[in-house]
Order: sequence, then structure tokens, then C-alpha cells
Amino acid sequence: FNLMATPAREYPDLPDVDAVAGASLQSKVLRDMLNRSSFAVSTNENKPILTGSLFEINEDVLTIVAVDSYRLAMRRETCRNIRGGAFSFVVPGDTLRELSRILPETEDETTVFPDRKHAMFRFDRTIVTTRLLEGEFLNYKSVIPDSLPISLKVSTSDIIDSVERVSLIISERLKNPVRCLFDGDALRLTCVTALGRSYDECPIPFCPDPVEIGFNNRYLLDALKACPDDECLLQIKASLSPCILRPLEGDAYLYLVLPVRLKAGE
Repeated sequence: FNLMATPAREYPDLPDVDAVAGASLQSKVLRDMLNRSSFAVSTNENKPILTGSLFEINEDVLTIVAVDSYRLAMRRETCRNIRGGAFSFVVPGDTLRELSRILPETEDETTVFPDRKHAMFRFDRTIVTTRLLEGEFLNYKSVIPDSLPISLKVSTSDIIDSVERVSLIISERLKNPVRCLFDGDALRLTCVTALGRSYDECPIPFCPDPVEIGFNNRYLLDALKACPDDECLLQIKASLSPCILRPLEGDAYLYLVLPVRLKAGE
């Protein structure tokens, strides 16, 4: 073959990342963190800082946070802080998706080195360099309620199955919310669209005070499917308060989904 080529000297230089600060963790752990959080990265270019995920490294803990206008995803894992103390930076969503695709499912370490405008991820024989998003990330801690009075130990798979069944009449054109009634020992789910009405029930621990909340089915399913455990804590308060999913023990993850205001007939 005779191929047209461009002189190698014209290839742009890669950014020079000063590896002053950094942290390491297993590649498969970082990949799992990205897969279970990047779904909440915003696609709204009017808020460019939210089109990426926040990486916070404090002592030996890495926290990854993604948030849009309707939901929040947070994953937290132990890492090995190489040097540099506490630091934070925002990685673009496109880079997150590429990393989750190419990171190996191994216990070998991935090391991340953030700089002022760029970050470098180094694993195996691969180096990924990315620009960082500039600006002030949302103060996500202020969005998470201090306490929610109703805390239910639920089966994630049971609720996923129920939500998926009632969502069969929802489409891109017909996007009505799923009405969730927490009442006694059952979660009653209802959805009404132009195609008809669907209803399903899911067993839950006893809920003393009935609470009815509307959710976007996709947002609720994304959060439930991101939970790595068979059971989790589902925490609610009132019809217009957020729903939170967290582990039975520890703080390895937290998913927050905002409710949809229900209208009569929905």
C-alpha cells in the first residue's frame, strides 16, 4: 500500500502533566466506580461544569460525584494517596466513558495525577491524558438531606422488576411518571399513559405513614441498577422530598433521585 501521511513533527504534543499530586487504586475498582456513577453526568451544556464528574481525594478515600438537575450519584472507595494531600478536580464525561471502556478488570493499580488544567490516568502500559473542566462544582453535600425519617431495607432486584413492569407503557413519546405509594407492607406502583394503565406491587418492610411519590422511571431505574448490593436502604420523607438509596452499612455509595410533581390523573 502507498498511503498519504502527515509528517510526525506536525502531530500535537501531549499536555505535560506535573505528577506532584496523585493517588492509586485497583483498576477494576475504579472502573466499577465510573460505571456506577457516570450515568448521572449532566448533558446540559448550559452548565458545563456538571458535564463531568467530581473527583475528591482526601487522605486515603476517593469520592466520585456526578449530578444533573434531577439526580445525584456518589461512589466512595479506599485509595492509596501517593502525595499531595487533599485535592479535587472535574473530569469530562467523554473521558469517563472512555476510561470505563478501556480500564482492565484486574487488581493492577491505576494511578491518577491531576494538574491545574489536565489529569493523567496511568495503568498497565496505557496513559490517558485529559483536560479538566474549569469552574465551581455544585456543593453536593448541601443537596443531600441530613436525615430522612422513613428508612426501608428493600430488595433492589424486586423493585427494579416492579418498576420495569409498570414502565412497559412508557415510551420516548409517552413520558408520564411512575406513581409510587409506600403504604404498609407494600410498594404500589402505578403508571398511566395514552397506551393505558399499569399496576404492580412489591413487598417492603412496614411503612407506618403512607407516602406517595412520583418518579421518572429511567432515573429511578438507573439509581437502583447502580446499587451493587442485593439489598439497600431506601430513604424517603414526603411526596416532594428526594429519595435516597444507600448501603445497609458504610458509605460506599449514595444515589439521590428527585421526585416529579404528580398531577391528577397521572
